[in-house]
Amino acid sequence: MDTTTRKAFNPDTEDEKDVEIPAASVVKQALLDFDYPAAGIQIKDIADELADQFELTDEQRNAKHRGGYFVWRQHVNVLANQLVKSEKLLKIKRGWIAKVDPSGLESPASDPVADPASDKDSLSLEVVIESNYRKIQERLEAELLQQIKDNSPEFFEQLVLDVLVALGYGGSRADAETVGRSGDGGIDGIIKEDRLGLDNVYVQAKRWDANISPNLVREFAGALDGKGARKGIFITTAGFSKQAKQFVEETTQKKIVLIDGNRLVQLMIDRNIGVYTQETYDIKQVDLDYFAADDDD
Repeated sequence: MDTTTRKAFNPDTEDEKDVEIPAASVVKQALLDFDYPAAGIQIKDIADELADQFELTDEQRNAKHRGGYFVWRQHVNVLANQLVKSEKLLKIKRGWIAKVDPSGLESPASDPVADPASDKDSLSLEVVIESNYRKIQERLEAELLQQIKDNSPEFFEQLVLDVLVALGYGGSRADAETVGRSGDGGIDGIIKEDRLGLDNVYVQAKRWDANISPNLVREFAGALDGKGARKGIFITTAGFSKQAKQFVEETTQKKIVLIDGNRLVQLMIDRNIGVYTQETYDIKQVDLDYFAADDDD
């Protein structure tokens, strides 16, 4: 069976992952072959039945987009609406479809009045906006990371300074000038933890393409020991190997924060470093309380 992948979001870890589900062509054929009740069926219900037919795992069934919509149900919904537009299926009301009647008569279950807010799993304007917003963000993140890699190591050092200060470290830009200049035993710089300078945080910055190995993180931890330091930040344009992450998790005597390239550009976007807001759109909804009848009259 042909498959495709969709992005799913874990709200607990704020990580995204790829979920493999049946391809569009496979799902469309299943929708056309489905034995529809005369009164039609809700798309989310047919999605559940197709999930059983395709023997999807719990992970595939329950994976959600960042906006809270089920990946599988939205996949089926989008394809069902495409078949409706091509007149291969009949939409009888919001979120409901049926097989096209060869006689051309309207389905008796057709109901022009439906609550648009009651079917969260149906494709809506909000879902489209969310999907396009994520595409814009992903493109922006990729462009930012490439710009960083295309610049000099000295520029990367300055960028690290800007990000750390924007996060609240160092107190001011001037206080952070030692970062990237000490070159002392695997430590690229030192920055104050807060405006009062109650503690120092040691920094390692690597503008690399390859993932950071556990040996490099161990060397950084050893450099922290040499300084009697308890806190460190390791920033890279690449990623960290599984073993490097595991080493940090198992280190209890000190706190080391790993910031990979993806996290770095997300922090830049959040703090408006190297980016600017091109347009802002306000999405408004009807205030039903305003139009509610006053029962006291």
